[in-house]
Amino acid sequence: MGWFSRKKRILIADDEEPIRLMVKDALGEKYDVKGVANGSLCLDAVNDSKPDLVILDVMMPEMDGWSVLDVLKRDEKTRDIPVLMLTSLQRGVDVEASFTRGAKDYLPKPFSLALLLKKVQRLAPTE
Repeated sequence: MGWFSRKKRILIADDEEPIRLMVKDALGEKYDVKGVANGSLCLDAVNDSKPDLVILDVMMPEMDGWSVLDVLKRDEKTRDIPVLMLTSLQRGVDVEASFTRGAKDYLPKPFSLALLLKKVQRLAPTE
């Protein structure tokens, strides 16, 4: 199973290491969390070990989050993986673009850890 244990698997793709670490710390008790720094690494990690949820930043180097989301939703092996967009882009058109492309939820930065936990639990319930 690669980098995952028996817990539900969450992959966070964000180019900001402090965000990745904060999410891993917040979710690590209930979930097996892996963080990657860009969209290309995200696609590699998804193909390596299919996660139960992808948390995806929009603005990243090499491949932005919307491009990653497009690839995930076009592939029948990954299209059912729920995606939570986590981004500083908060205009209505950005939120709408996330949902139009197939994201299941959207969380603007800066974000509350309590709200992140609620959204993750809804998308990848542990019980």
